[in-house]
Amino acid sequence: MAYTQSIFTQATLKVMDDREALKREAKKTKAPTFLHETDVPSPVRKKRFQDMTEFERLMEGQNG
Repeated sequence: MAYTQSIFTQATLKVMDDREALKREAKKTKAPTFLHETDVPSPVRKKRFQDMTEFERLMEGQNG
């Protein structure tokens, strides 16, 4: 009797392979860390900071 995989097993294995490929590709990039932006003009950063709540400012200060 020949063994056949469920289509769900095949789909899961494909997703796992795709995920591993994305992880390998991500290691090669020079992207900024999560939630950190680059090349944002100073006036934009100041405006965003002014629009933050007190709690958001506190969290921003702790992160960077």
